[in-house]
Amino acid sequence: MNFGSFLKQLGVPDYTPEQFKTDVAGIDIAKTVHIEAMPSDPLGEALFVESVIQSEQSPVAGIVAACNLASDDAKAQLSLLKSCVPHLVGIRYIVDYTGPFGNDHPATHIAVARHTALGVDVHDVGSGVDFLRDPLLAPKFEAGFAQLAQHNLTFDLQCAPEQLHAAAVLFARHPQVPVVIDHLGKPRLSGEPTLTAADEAELAVWRSGMAAMAALRHVSVKLSMLGFIVPGWVADNNKESLVASLVLETIERFGPARCMFSTNWWSNGAMANSDGRDEVDISIASMWQRYLSWVTGKFSEEDIRRLFGGTADAFYFSGR
Repeated sequence: MNFGSFLKQLGVPDYTPEQFKTDVAGIDIAKTVHIEAMPSDPLGEALFVESVIQSEQSPVAGIVAACNLASDDAKAQLSLLKSCVPHLVGIRYIVDYTGPFGNDHPATHIAVARHTALGVDVHDVGSGVDFLRDPLLAPKFEAGFAQLAQHNLTFDLQCAPEQLHAAAVLFARHPQVPVVIDHLGKPRLSGEPTLTAADEAELAVWRSGMAAMAALRHVSVKLSMLGFIVPGWVADNNKESLVASLVLETIERFGPARCMFSTNWWSNGAMANSDGRDEVDISIASMWQRYLSWVTGKFSEEDIRRLFGGTADAFYFSGR
């Protein structure tokens, strides 16, 4: 799988359809959506997933592919993806940036570190770029983003909390592009037993940004990768109460019709849940059961169905 060369460079192992089939054994899954995984060849990754769909190895019904929307040929890339990938429903391009990639800025994602200052993907690790706030790159990114409407594509936003306001300004200018915020907006807390001053400051930035996003009716939220937010919640009741409270706060802010639970599944439960911030494993079935316990008795059965499938189905497949 040559499209995964960047991940290979980082030492990330393959995760195959056969492994996924084993992980979901005994779970009744109607359909899933594949979200891009930092491919070095976005079209190659999408075509591989198409082959998995055609061979009926997985219940994937939609593909969210990668595309560097700031690239000079973003329009051509999108047209090619749309013409070659029958199950294409959306685009994600990871943009988390709080400063130069490294230990001083742990919230900056390695995905943005592979770009030059001009936004060119060189498949190597550098300091990174801010596609949403850089005065040179943001207009280029917006030009590519605007093309999504012409192809009836959604956008998965993965960014840092401090970027949410800039993203909201961008999205307000393009209400015809449905957007989902990945991973609850990614507030990064310490994981300490009680909230630290830094945690409180992080949550204040996150809440402000999420309020701006909630004001945009075409923006939804994915409730996922919660161990990134509160490391260790799977094995600690107090931490679970904290992360559950943040999830419930978000559902109240956006409404169940704009929120969707997601496993973010790849590799194993610890990575899917925390992206490496803890090593506490959890199965897909247990993850769903925990999520369900947080909302049972607090929302109607109809709203719970939305949270566990209805919202995602409407977001990715409505009108297709």
